[in-house]
Amino acid sequence: MRNQLFIILAAVVLIFTACGKNKNSNNEEAGASDQLKLSREQIAHTNIAFGLPMEKNMSDEIPARGVVALPPDGQALVNSFSSGIVKRVFVHMGQKVSRGQVLAMLTGPELIMMQESYLKSVYTLEMLEKEYQRLQQLEGDNISSRKQIDQAKAAYLSEKAGAQSLRDRLRLQHINLEKLMSDGIQSEIPIISPIDGMINKINFSVGQILSPDQVLFEVLDLSRLVLKISVLERDIPHISVGQNVMFVASNLGDKPYPAKVVAIGGKVEETAKVVSVVLKPAEMPEKLLPGMFVAAMIRVDAHMAQCVPEASLIYDENNNSILFYTEDDPKKAAQVTFQHIKVEPGYRNNGFVEVRGLNQLPANANVVFDGGYYLYSELLKMRE
Repeated sequence: MRNQLFIILAAVVLIFTACGKNKNSNNEEAGASDQLKLSREQIAHTNIAFGLPMEKNMSDEIPARGVVALPPDGQALVNSFSSGIVKRVFVHMGQKVSRGQVLAMLTGPELIMMQESYLKSVYTLEMLEKEYQRLQQLEGDNISSRKQIDQAKAAYLSEKAGAQSLRDRLRLQHINLEKLMSDGIQSEIPIISPIDGMINKINFSVGQILSPDQVLFEVLDLSRLVLKISVLERDIPHISVGQNVMFVASNLGDKPYPAKVVAIGGKVEETAKVVSVVLKPAEMPEKLLPGMFVAAMIRVDAHMAQCVPEASLIYDENNNSILFYTEDDPKKAAQVTFQHIKVEPGYRNNGFVEVRGLNQLPANANVVFDGGYYLYSELLKMRE
């Protein structure tokens, strides 16, 4: 009986031992099936690229659309402030001009009469001032009456106000008052550009009679261009002045240009539920013009993170993000062993993706930057 019991126990031990060996063998095979080995020649033939994870400034992106615009102080409408006839024009459409530059010359009876009135008023004012001072002196000698002095004072102050009014009107016409006093009446007056910029419109011809409210020139300062974009109401809490933005302008290709948020509107538009946000380009693209449509990506939640090129990540049949790597030196090893890990992708910017979980990698790991899908297809073949 004892012999039979001993035989049964021995058989049970042998069975469990065999099972343990089979289990270990299966684990080793499973572990080996997740590794892929390629020769240096195979790697060169398939153009597999390697690299190390890098730290980059990553962020989320909020899309928005808008137009290129000019602020009020970046554009000017030029008129003459009085009627006149265009005698000469010195600029053409598209020409760059400077603040204070003479754009055209005007002439006309009204302009000449205004100068004449000013000169007469100056001479009359000088005479009235002397008379007022003379009567004040006589009052001290008890010769003139108070009434005479008051009348002289009123006439002097009235003429002084008239002269000041004419002086201001002539200055608006850019007439040199010192030259007017020394050389006399000028037959032509200049039309001056109030800002630096370029001539965008010319609304008259030589010889044309102009009215005071007629716009003669439109001058645009394209160096002051801004982008006015519309941001959805729900995204406004994430927007702040100083944030970095990348934008693409219509008709200028797909090249993105940098900008910054400089102002945020204080009201939500009721119909579209958007808020206006103003951006200032960090560099001014050539041919960027007012009225062009732009698409912008506002960068929010900026932070430094470990990143790899987007081509490094591949997705398995369960849509898990996978990263291949090797601990071998691809340039020296005759045979390279590839392994892979599951990672969690984060923000994507400019062809790079933030990867969470890179702490799983060995310190000497070289990440596969390109060719991951080829490795994964070979791995699936090996598992079959």
